[in-house]
Amino acid sequence: MYNTNWPLHQSTPTSNVDWGALADSWMQQREQQAQWQQAPLP
Repeated sequence: MYNTNWPLHQSTPTSNVDWGALADSWMQQREQQAQWQQAPLP
């Protein structure tokens, strides 16, 4: 499954994707989302 919100996925052929960098960016997004979810609502 691919996250279609990633510009990289939309603009880059699958064969040319740097999966290592893609995984790193995915982990960073997951960490940011976790921080947002844990943050108290204003």
